[in-house]
Amino acid sequence: MKEAGATHKKRGRIRSVCIFSIFYLMHLILITLPLKVSLSIGRCCGHLLYLCFPRRRKIVLKNIQIMKAWAQSKGLSNSSLEGEAADLAKSIFVQNLENFIFALVMMSKPQAVIKKHLHFKNFEVIEKAAQDNKSLLILFAHKGPWELLTLTSQLLPDDLLYRKRVGAIYRPLTNPLVDRWIKQIREKNGARLFSREDGFLTMFRFLKAGGALFVAVDMRMQQGEPVLLFGKPAASTTIPLKLEKMTGALPLFFVLKKINPRQWEIAFEELPPVDVHTAEGEFAFLRNMNEFLEHMIADNPIDYFFFQDRYKQ
Repeated sequence: MKEAGATHKKRGRIRSVCIFSIFYLMHLILITLPLKVSLSIGRCCGHLLYLCFPRRRKIVLKNIQIMKAWAQSKGLSNSSLEGEAADLAKSIFVQNLENFIFALVMMSKPQAVIKKHLHFKNFEVIEKAAQDNKSLLILFAHKGPWELLTLTSQLLPDDLLYRKRVGAIYRPLTNPLVDRWIKQIREKNGARLFSREDGFLTMFRFLKAGGALFVAVDMRMQQGEPVLLFGKPAASTTIPLKLEKMTGALPLFFVLKKINPRQWEIAFEELPPVDVHTAEGEFAFLRNMNEFLEHMIADNPIDYFFFQDRYKQ
């Protein structure tokens, strides 16, 4: 039994090294190629994954059907919502791989190149928060090249409070070698990453010290709070709510909008103010969070990461 266990662990280590080597080599190739070529490779990979992962296709199709039914009930319409669900599912696979490649390449580029492809629509909200010496609780969704949030400190003016004080909560990858490498890429631009192992108190202290912490609002939670999303109860994270109650940080939504395939616009939008220290305020905060997410996704569903089953309890 011990020999079998040792053999299994050895095979696991070898598999981890092989997967890491493939990712590392692909990254080296992608960052040296012209961006247009790298994005084309991403699209090809998206087509391949669409064919190879029928289980994920099923989840994406389920999410699309729920969203389309909700949009119809609200009288919302655009070219993506009106198309066939199967066509939209394929486009989601393709676009998400292209977005991932775009983010991975940008995180490895110098600041001058980054600023050619990423633009702030507004940062007046952050300027006001800096003047008021307030910490920021920045809510983001897995839409577009969301990994670019780690570049925020590179794009803000030098005199703002949050340069080199940007943090983000992340979920470690299962492959420890890939996880360590990706974390280094994410953090080299000045962002500090927090995982569950760091503890809630560490994140609390970071915010209380005047930091700006990015928190995903659409992570799948096995024991999340059931809050309506596209008309159905979805397991929703309460981490942003708890952090605001503990720190009084200003909650903002981080919005990425595509200008063209190689340029994205970044904006911050405030959530409606509520008293989170009451039961009604807690519910309103979570509902506002999901309502913002609904309209942001429906506006351009092709760029959203529809691969999680938020409705699985």
